[in-house]
Amino acid sequence: MKKTILFLVSLFSFLLLQAQDIPNPGFENWVQYGGYKDPEGWYTINSLTVLGGLVTVAQATGADAHSGTYAMRLRSGSIFGQVAPGIAATGSINPTTQAIDGGVPYNLRPYYFTGWYKYQPAGADTATISATFTRWNPDTQQAELVAESIFSQTQTVNEYTGFWVPVNYYSTETPDTMVIVILSSSGEAPVANSTLYVDDLLFDYQTGTGSLPLPELPAAYPVPASDAFYINNTGGQALHLQLLYPNGQQVETLPLVPGINRIGVEALPPGLYYYRLTGANGCSVAAGKLPVVR
Repeated sequence: MKKTILFLVSLFSFLLLQAQDIPNPGFENWVQYGGYKDPEGWYTINSLTVLGGLVTVAQATGADAHSGTYAMRLRSGSIFGQVAPGIAATGSINPTTQAIDGGVPYNLRPYYFTGWYKYQPAGADTATISATFTRWNPDTQQAELVAESIFSQTQTVNEYTGFWVPVNYYSTETPDTMVIVILSSSGEAPVANSTLYVDDLLFDYQTGTGSLPLPELPAAYPVPASDAFYINNTGGQALHLQLLYPNGQQVETLPLVPGINRIGVEALPPGLYYYRLTGANGCSVAAGKLPVVR
């Protein structure tokens, strides 16, 4: 009886993990919609761009699949005098703003976000693969940022290469929603024909439960801040700081030179903010909370 109970508990835990993990992570399942296909469980803007003869997300196969039969290809393209990025997300996409609504129900705290990709930018362009974890706050009636993980690439990568980025936690809360967004062109000026291939996405839970300590330095001080906070960039390399609202919306982005940097918050209303530090490759290297008080 004891073995049976343990087996059932293990089976339930396994099914729970499967039910809440990344939908169709190897992009093996596709749904036909007239003149295009979309990966099952993912949203694209193909339904709009196909009206102009453009498909920005397509099924990749053969050498363009990392494993299995298929992968996902995202290609930016010209349409109606503009360039539409290849975009796929686990939430519905606003085609004008590229904002993502909804997401996948999710209540786990992974350590790392991993996968395989190759990228051919057409000029100065940037591909991004990001995962954002939020939790609905019934008091504020807003989704609040719990954690995020962002991978960026600007260079040509012709062979499938693994990416492995930490999930940076801003809160000890358990998320209730997860959104992955993949872009072949993530800047303000997307470049036509930039092409990104993605396959075999995975959240890594094996190292712990999402309580991975972030690097001790650089860290923001003083906490809380009143008129300014400081970051001592001791790594010797230039970084970028993103200041975020609790819902993940960006307040501003600033460069951080080696040494002590002052970041003024005099103009910000009091409240809780978050900060993220990224390296030259766009990957997160540290993150934390920043309460602003008066």
